[in-house]
Amino acid sequence: MKLLFLTTYGIDINKEHIFTKNVWKYLSQYYTPTQLILGSCIIDEQKPSPYIEEKKLNGFIYYLLYTQSAFVEDNLKKFFQHISPSIIHSNMIEGYDIEAARGLGIPIVLTIHIGGIICPRGGGNGFLMYNDSICNQPVSNICMKCGCMDLPLPRLSYALLKLLPKSILEYIYSKIKDKNLFYITPFINKFIWIQNRKKYIQFLSYAHVIVANYRLVSILKMNGIPEDNIHLIPHGVKDRGILPFPDYSDNKVKFYYLGRVQYSKGLHILMKAFDGIDKSKYELHIIGDAELRRKEQRYYSHIKSLAKNKNVIFHGRLPNDRIEEVVQDCHVMIHSAIYLEVYGIAIAESLSMGRPVLATKCGGAEMQIKDGVNGWLVEPNSVSEMRNKILYIIDHFDDVCSCAKNSRIPHPIEEYCHDLQFIYNDILIQ
Repeated sequence: MKLLFLTTYGIDINKEHIFTKNVWKYLSQYYTPTQLILGSCIIDEQKPSPYIEEKKLNGFIYYLLYTQSAFVEDNLKKFFQHISPSIIHSNMIEGYDIEAARGLGIPIVLTIHIGGIICPRGGGNGFLMYNDSICNQPVSNICMKCGCMDLPLPRLSYALLKLLPKSILEYIYSKIKDKNLFYITPFINKFIWIQNRKKYIQFLSYAHVIVANYRLVSILKMNGIPEDNIHLIPHGVKDRGILPFPDYSDNKVKFYYLGRVQYSKGLHILMKAFDGIDKSKYELHIIGDAELRRKEQRYYSHIKSLAKNKNVIFHGRLPNDRIEEVVQDCHVMIHSAIYLEVYGIAIAESLSMGRPVLATKCGGAEMQIKDGVNGWLVEPNSVSEMRNKILYIIDHFDDVCSCAKNSRIPHPIEEYCHDLQFIYNDILIQ
């Protein structure tokens, strides 16, 4: 067997998400350098297309395919022919990899990392509908209404997308696709992205798709993906190790949030949930920050404004190896997402450190948390449910201690990679 492991589209292994890095790292322990190849597809309009650079990474061959954006699929085909893998495991979400593999008759496995792989809204808002509920519909025209929520004047944008004929929208796109025009480019891109997702879903029927929660299984089936092509494997994480549980000498429960500061993570719900709760009975530590885009920075400022007159400490983004410095003094992690969380690596890492988690029922959380055993589950986007559970935790610290004792790593990365190997072998013998 020769396995080609592809990183996320446009990203080399050094900038890859920690989960994908760890999957590669552990796979490299099970296969020899002749059996496992690492590859990245990088867009570079200046280099000759295609241009393949060969490197070595821990003794394994690492190919970087540089391609101009207009020739991605054709160049991926040439890239696959050059390597001649017997199976491909991809972390890309654009469909070029699937089409190229299908054209060559090579089986391909695809891991879903973000909701944008199906949901046209994407951008960290996967399956978050216009009314802030989690979507349970196939890709359709309703996606335009959801996507327009990320534009200025969302109601006007939606009205325009409904009124303008498809041919006109496609014509405008052909004229501006290489330009960045205020409002017009993101507006037209919403329409194009929906069309692309519809095509991509057709491509997915060829791939073997790995998903991390039951809701995603349902969504894929709803969109017509054959059940035999869907594989449920919750993301594996590296065990961070159990931290000693801090005492309760000052009668104060210390909560923490770990992750990006963005709307879909529901921090505005979390801040409102702490309204009226005695500041002397809790601390809330925020580990993470917002992206540099103006919208995310405005949201971060809004969260800091909501945090006034509350016992909230902002730590900003910490290096991965310094997270324990804050967590070691905290009792409970809070995960307040209002969108469909593919898995929730932060939840898994918190459990692996012996910290129970209060989370919304956002998809990935239900795969890891047993309510009242190693944490607590509440409905997403509900200030009252979140507040009531926070008050319960503050008033029942014995239950917190009990849940902490039951908090362990839910799905180790070693087991995840073992399951991957089973899938590879099963596909190859079909």
